[in-house]
Amino acid sequence: GNRLLSLGRLEVASGHLRDARETVELARASFERLGDQVAIASSLEVLGMIAGDEGRRDDGTRFLLASLQIRLRLGLRRDLTNLIELLAWNAMPRDAVLATRMLAAADAERDATGIGRLPQQANIWERAIEAAHHTIDDSLFETTWRAGQRMSLIACAREASAALALPATATGDTPSPAGDSPLTPR
Repeated sequence: GNRLLSLGRLEVASGHLRDARETVELARASFERLGDQVAIASSLEVLGMIAGDEGRRDDGTRFLLASLQIRLRLGLRRDLTNLIELLAWNAMPRDAVLATRMLAAADAERDATGIGRLPQQANIWERAIEAAHHTIDDSLFETTWRAGQRMSLIACAREASAALALPATATGDTPSPAGDSPLTPR
């Protein structure tokens, strides 16, 4: 599963999104059979990134929210900043103010911890910030940004989880809850 997930990430970076989606779905299925909640959360995050890049923002939001819910349930903070930024990018068309607040909270976390952005993360960040500036006026952006920078990343994650919940689709693109495994998380 881990090799498939790594291959899927390489396929995303190479722009081969369809291949990446198929590869990461195989990885996710493997992780679900094992009950590896941490790896399931990681695969859902990559699937959310792929769906967003394919223009399927609602599907991307569903995958990312599923990843976020697993992380919150397990108390995982690793990669949470990146996940919040991806979720903000996917959520921007639905709720630009919330997405901007999420970006600000993630930015404050990066400043406080010194966590940088990989090139692909920087690309998503720049697109999200540009979209926020084009969607809401400057005054609202500044007010929202300041409010977001005062939020903890966990508070931001909880707000996003509650505010962005979407109904399941009939297409099968909704991720499985992954909480039904009898195995304990790794």
